[in-house]
Amino acid sequence: MYKVKTLLLAIISAIGIGLGIAALMIFGNISPALPPSHDWNSGTLIDTPGLSNSYRVGDTAKFSILIHGFTNHRCVTPAIMLYGDNQPDKPIINYSSSLMSCPINDTSSYTLYLPSKSDNFSATFERQGPYTLDILFDKDKSIQTHFLVTGFDKTNDLSVNDCGKFYTVPENKTYLNTVPVLLMKSNSTACTRLTFIISSNYNDCNGPNCQHIFLLGPMLFIHNLHYEKNGGSFSITQGTDYTNSFKIMTAPDTVDLANYPLGTNFTATYVISPLPNATGFYDQSIPRLFCERYPLAVGYSKDQVNASDFSYIDPLNPPCVSSVYMLTKVEVSGMDYKEVALHLAVLEQGK
Repeated sequence: MYKVKTLLLAIISAIGIGLGIAALMIFGNISPALPPSHDWNSGTLIDTPGLSNSYRVGDTAKFSILIHGFTNHRCVTPAIMLYGDNQPDKPIINYSSSLMSCPINDTSSYTLYLPSKSDNFSATFERQGPYTLDILFDKDKSIQTHFLVTGFDKTNDLSVNDCGKFYTVPENKTYLNTVPVLLMKSNSTACTRLTFIISSNYNDCNGPNCQHIFLLGPMLFIHNLHYEKNGGSFSITQGTDYTNSFKIMTAPDTVDLANYPLGTNFTATYVISPLPNATGFYDQSIPRLFCERYPLAVGYSKDQVNASDFSYIDPLNPPCVSSVYMLTKVEVSGMDYKEVALHLAVLEQGK
């Protein structure tokens, strides 16, 4: 049983100042980047000292959690979960506290220190994107704190100055399954430059896809696909993610969509260098127009690349998502290409 009484309620009553100011006076070490969250109905103030509002890939966050509660409350056994918004089923931290605070009387207050008064949580970020810290503090009540992980490892020595002359990969529009496969040499550096146009007014956009800050890094990933035939139907789903087998630098990291009026353009440059373990064939890499992606071969010459090295494709049903921006141009440098007639999933279905 964890019971602790603080002077918070007495100070609030005596001085008559707001909850947030009182907490700042008492607990002091409030992170300026992420101010305390609160749940007014339950009289709870949650502080996350040490947690910032942004990190870069490769950074390690060390932080603690203070849960300050007052007024009538049930016994509290907190649970903590930290996860990337793109992978909520793979939490970086999944913590259930053994601490419990129960009220001494109807006006008693409490403070919980997690993981303890002398210890911190630690999380190293391997992927960029938005992250959520979910703190369950009272049965089904939780408070969420959000922050961003941008860019790549600070030790990344890649630069846009490594890029050579850009060119546009030709597209064979005669056959749906004839696709340019990008060829990258081992121990090389290649680049791609993506141009986007603002296709609708950001202020008119509604829904989860209406991001104010566009994170450019996650636009480039290197995956394989998983094809599965089920009787008279088939499915193509995301397979293994190999993005971490490459060093990638993005310039810029983010774009504020509110600064770009309807019809204006912005560009993103990606500098890509395969790690020693990156030799292989990949079904998806650099974005193509119309919601598709270029297959990629690393460490192989043109005569070594064949359709059998890649998954079946379904070009009639690309995974498009409506947004306020649209990809209009793709340029590459430092890599070659080979046109390959990939296997169509719809034809394999009929066999």
